[in-house]
This record gives sequence, C-alpha cells and structure tokens, in this order.
Amino acid sequence: MPKKVMIVDDDTSFLEELVEMIKMSGYDVISSDNSADVVKIVRKEKPDVILMDLKMDGLNGFQLVMMLKHYKDISNIPVIIMTGHYNDEVDVWLENSFGVHRFIKKPFNPLDVISRIEETVAAKI
Repeated sequence: MPKKVMIVDDDTSFLEELVEMIKMSGYDVISSDNSADVVKIVRKEKPDVILMDLKMDGLNGFQLVMMLKHYKDISNIPVIIMTGHYNDEVDVWLENSFGVHRFIKKPFNPLDVISRIEETVAAKI
C-alpha cells in the first residue's frame, strides 16, 4: 500500500506541480491550498507525512504545526517544512519549539523533496 503524503501550500500552481511530481514517485497525495482546512483533512486522512509551506496566507506553518501537535491522534505525524526563509536559527527554533526536524529550502531540487519524504517515512516506521 503506497504511503500517503499531504502537501500544504497556498501557491496553487506550485502545489499542483508538487502533487504531480510526488504522485509520479509512487505516493498517494492529498493537498490543500487553504490552511484553515488542514487540521480537519489531516484528522480524516491520517497521512504518513506532511509537507508544508512556512509562509502562507491565513494560518502559517508555525501555527499549523502547533495545532497539529494539539491533537493526540495526529500529533506524531512528521512534518517537513518548506521555506525560502530558512537559516540555522529557524532550524533550531522549529526543532526545539515544535519538534520539526526536516526542512527543505526553496527553491529546491525535486529529487531532494522525494529523498526527504523517503527519509521521513522510513524514520517513522
């Protein structure tokens, strides 16, 4: 059974491209461009990993991770943060404050995204 990846990004054209790329790598993919719907979708779909943009309209990645960690049934789902605003301080802060251990700096190589998903899914097993 293929692993399920949820992708959250408010840039719809980027989201569509990323969804297709990850599907072509053999994953089931669910996505949302509306951060307000994410918790409800995650609780229903229970993805194996969540790939999430940091800067979005509405709720940002920080807020969403905090909300996801609030629910016991989904708090252990690993989150990979995508951001163009990455630095070592953000890395340490996210890891210490939210338990986020994986980051992808935008712009990125598509193969790096697949590798990061594979690493995260393997670490969860």
